[in-house]
Amino acid sequence: MTSDLKGLLDKIITNAPDALLVVAQIIPLGYGTNDVIKAYNQAIPGVMQQLTTTGKHVALVDMYTGFNTSTMLGSDSIHPNSTGYKFMADHWYSVIGSLLPK
Repeated sequence: MTSDLKGLLDKIITNAPDALLVVAQIIPLGYGTNDVIKAYNQAIPGVMQQLTTTGKHVALVDMYTGFNTSTMLGSDSIHPNSTGYKFMADHWYSVIGSLLPK
């Protein structure tokens, strides 16, 4: 599963070696057990660590932890509502905010 992610990241890094590549973990769904999402999200830090160890410019944003499906998803139980998008924006900013122009 993560081999596809690693291949995609490698391709992006090859074509833009000086860029910072920021990868986000997936938010939970509002139904089911989220087992596939949890497994995938748990594998992402290992992929990112491999890239960091080899000197690649990568960062990880954890969008799963703290995401409350009962208050942050829209009526389809898949897409975020305005509260969910604010949560996501705050998490993105916590990782990349210091890199943005003032």
